[in-house]
Amino acid sequence: PPAPPSPPAPRGGEGGGGAPRRSRGGEARLIAWVVPRTPVAVDALRAWLAERVPEPLLPSGWVLLDALPRTPNGKVDLAALPAPEHLPASGERVPPRDDLERDLAALWEELLDVRPVGIRDDFFTLGGHSLLVLRLLARIERRFGARLAPATLFTAPTVEALAAVLRGGESVPSGPLVVLAAGGDRPPLVWLHAAAGTVTAYLELARRLHEAAPDRPVWALPAPPDLPATLEELAAGHVAALRAAQPEGPYHLAGWSFGGVVAVEMARQLHRAGAAVAPVVLIDTRAPGMIEVPTDLPTLLATFAADQGLPPDVDARDIETLRPLFAAFCSLLGMLRSHRPEPYEGRIELFRASTRTVAAPPDLGWTALAGGGLEIRELPGDHAGVIRGVGAQRLAEGLGGRGHATTSAP
Repeated sequence: PPAPPSPPAPRGGEGGGGAPRRSRGGEARLIAWVVPRTPVAVDALRAWLAERVPEPLLPSGWVLLDALPRTPNGKVDLAALPAPEHLPASGERVPPRDDLERDLAALWEELLDVRPVGIRDDFFTLGGHSLLVLRLLARIERRFGARLAPATLFTAPTVEALAAVLRGGESVPSGPLVVLAAGGDRPPLVWLHAAAGTVTAYLELARRLHEAAPDRPVWALPAPPDLPATLEELAAGHVAALRAAQPEGPYHLAGWSFGGVVAVEMARQLHRAGAAVAPVVLIDTRAPGMIEVPTDLPTLLATFAADQGLPPDVDARDIETLRPLFAAFCSLLGMLRSHRPEPYEGRIELFRASTRTVAAPPDLGWTALAGGGLEIRELPGDHAGVIRGVGAQRLAEGLGGRGHATTSAP
């Protein structure tokens, strides 16, 4: 398809600009105000920018203007720039119907800085991410006395659905698997968690995969609450959970970054147990030993912030909220540091980012470990951006509509 029209480059403030704003909920957000020369959709602007800047620098809110507001001396009047508005995908907002839904909608509006929130608006579509999930659950516990698992937001991502959970009218899956997109009878594509144990990074990709292949379920496995000592044990626990939900193969495993290492170890264990395994999909995953895993606290904190896409000015009040994520991050990186993988007899498909900040060989170290062969493809974007925007769309087109040949055990 033709490329979306490029937004005009700002000249003296004309054309557009961006600035950070802190929401009423305390969340720092990057907002873009654009004065396009020709009509253009926000989705096209975001896709265009996603190919050019790292994910943490992508605005979370967009405002299209006829002209930028000016002060009397001709400078851009930042105080007069309007806040981004949210329009529900359905085109019609359904307002809260009772006190519980009103309280939940108010929490969402405070945290997401989006107004008004309808009861059928999706938390993640409105800008929710792993940190905001934890903030929301903490406030729900304080407000309603209900302690919910983070996976609840995946199965109940709207005010209406979450209110039903809190009323006790809807059951919350207690198993470790998270359904990112329901589908038909095709074997699910199962994504493995990132280095902080979360699976929120796959949300956009899951939506695009579902659009490309509505009959294919998309599942994810977050890290368990009680982490084992080794990556092999972690993978074994995931294998047991997967086989409980899907007793027979073929098993379609995939992972971005750290998740790819776990996916390969799971595939190795499944293959040796006699199960049929499709080629493992790795998204910009370096093989163990190809990246130096940090051990000092400052580097760990910086790596954690980059992995989670956190703003540089995270509020001190988030320390307690982030503590469980950071603890999981350190534990999982410790597993990676000591992991010595055996070669995997099956096939691996590696999608690597086109933009690299650290030098790496084209195979990212996987050739020696892929006994069944290695196929390498390139996706636009950097390490964080390949599973979003144009990269996510390319992945969905490549993975959603086709099947993989399976690898059987010897």
